[in-house]
This record gives sequence, structure tokens and C-alpha cells, in this order.
Amino acid sequence: MSRYSKSRRNAPIYWLLQSGKKNYALWLYYHRLDKDLLFKALVNYVEPKIRLESSRLDALNGQQAASDTSGKEAKRLAKEVEQQEDFISELRDFEDKLRRAANLHLEPTITMASF
Repeated sequence: MSRYSKSRRNAPIYWLLQSGKKNYALWLYYHRLDKDLLFKALVNYVEPKIRLESSRLDALNGQQAASDTSGKEAKRLAKEVEQQEDFISELRDFEDKLRRAANLHLEPTITMASF
């Protein structure tokens, strides 16, 4: 606890949740933990991020379909599409794990004794 305190004040403590390849992360403020925080994280951050990245993938697929099928540009677009698909897969895996944790309906207890 002394590590997080200075001059009799408690410094904020955050909980890092991140995807498997660490390309996406959420920082949760420890003292605001409640039984619904993981559901809120899903609805307010993870699901919108998946929608955003899916729309980026759709745009890349549209560019790829409209472009010439040979050359450097086509290879670059194919690589970008593959990277975007990998990122979305990582986000969906993170979403699944976070949803499983949220469905446990754990109620956090925040006490100074736990430090």
C-alpha cells in the first residue's frame, strides 16, 4: 500500500485488461469496480470498437475490389485486409473472454486490507 500512497493520500489504482496480442486494452479504475463494470466495458468500449474495425475492413475490401488486381497496391491492400482481419479476430476473442468473466456476476469487494 505504501507504494501507492504518498503524503497520506491514496493514489489511483487501475486494472489493465488487454487482448491476447496486446493490440487493444482497457484501463479500469479500481475504486469504481462494481458488478456491472465488465458489462459496461463490453457495451461502451469493446462492441463499438469491433463495429468500427469491421467497417474499416469493409472499406478495405471495397478498395481491394475496386483496385487493379496486380501490382504493389494490390499486395499492400491484401496485407492490410489480412492485418485488419487478424485484429478483428483478436478483438472478438477479447470480447468473448470479457463476456465470460462478466457472466460470472462477481461482486468486487474493495477494502484496504486487500492491498
